[in-house]
Amino acid sequence: MRNPAHELTFDRKRGVGKFLNHIFNRFLEAENVDDMDFIDGDKVTKLLGFMNDILKKVKPFREFSIMASQEDDSQNVLARIVTLKDEKGLNLESSGYGVQFLSLICLTIFERLLTTSKYKRERGIFEDSDGNKYIPLLLGLDEPEIHLHPYMQRSLIRYLMNVIMNKDPDFMEVISDTFSIDRFLGQIIIGTHSPSILLSDYKQIIRFYKDTQNKIVVKNGQEVCLGNETEKHLQKNMPYVKEAFFSKCVILVEGDTELGAFPIFAQKLEIDLDDYGISVIQAGSADSVPLLMRLVEQFGINTVAIMDKDKYREEYKDIENLYVTDRQDFEEEVVSICLQEKKDDVLKGLIASSDTRGLHRLINPNKLNSIITKYGVPLAPAAKDCDFTTDDTNLLYPLFLSWLDINKSIILGRTIAENLPKELIPAKFKDVIETAKAVSQNV
Repeated sequence: MRNPAHELTFDRKRGVGKFLNHIFNRFLEAENVDDMDFIDGDKVTKLLGFMNDILKKVKPFREFSIMASQEDDSQNVLARIVTLKDEKGLNLESSGYGVQFLSLICLTIFERLLTTSKYKRERGIFEDSDGNKYIPLLLGLDEPEIHLHPYMQRSLIRYLMNVIMNKDPDFMEVISDTFSIDRFLGQIIIGTHSPSILLSDYKQIIRFYKDTQNKIVVKNGQEVCLGNETEKHLQKNMPYVKEAFFSKCVILVEGDTELGAFPIFAQKLEIDLDDYGISVIQAGSADSVPLLMRLVEQFGINTVAIMDKDKYREEYKDIENLYVTDRQDFEEEVVSICLQEKKDDVLKGLIASSDTRGLHRLINPNKLNSIITKYGVPLAPAAKDCDFTTDDTNLLYPLFLSWLDINKSIILGRTIAENLPKELIPAKFKDVIETAKAVSQNV
């Protein structure tokens, strides 16, 4: 709600302008000079005379004795001729709003310190047993991400955290020299709709949401208890799951390929994930899937997850909305349905368009035999390199699986989903997306 153009000036005693004006006054006091000492009085008098010789020839000015005069209030005369510019000479008020608000946020702390040190010093500044003066500071920010791109958002929050924790030496030098304060005892409360603003510690997150009765619920991360080992594991995943805290429902997947594929699958099923507030989040491993489900659900976020059959454990059987692939993993789901429906041309087209050697890409026998063993393919061990031009349809099964295993990535996941017709999307994947849609509609 604050307008930077009204505050980021040296002559106005409004908002952070009070601090900027205070800098001027400190200099004048230290040098024992006055604003008017910087003004050449004789030249001003000469200027006024020149202007009035012209203005008195204008009837209203002459009849009502209106003339150009020197400002009686000499205070802040100097501040009015100083402005804030960037290195290219562009006035700050003409810069982007991101730069203006970023400057405003940082200077607001000084503004508060100035008010406290001037008017509330006895009640607002304390001294510890070592004689160090400190001030309790509660900094509240409402959507600081406005006008800032994600990198600047993260940079701002890290900077403010360093400031509030007394870890920025330059900032601490300013408050020491200007306000005779040695440190803060502070906290920041931020209202945000941006994942980039969230810290990588779910203990510091408070989420507001509506329950099924349309009542506001507040969930504090300090109330979430998952055990030390679980918490350590989840902290590593936090940078990748922040978007979940703004979702109505989360689809949790294991790896990169699924992360790339599921949003495209949803498009083909004519389900707009953004419209339904659904995020697709990568867990990073099968073991992380149940743990992340527990975490986000404790914040009141609905979760649907899918994990590979070869990683599934019996202890997961009672976890609601945890799906398991019918085949060993994502790749086998795709290969099996294509070959079952006699659509091997879909997979060949994928390889032809994605691999620099196309269908002539050779798979060595070691890789091929490891895949045959892993997936239990009823074939004799391969003795030589094979490519995708083979006439042996039985060999295509492990060949496709080998290539997909070698090339796992988010991009490959997207490419698979883009090449796969809607009718070939594996049933289990459809179930996950449809369930997420249904769950999000109840939020």
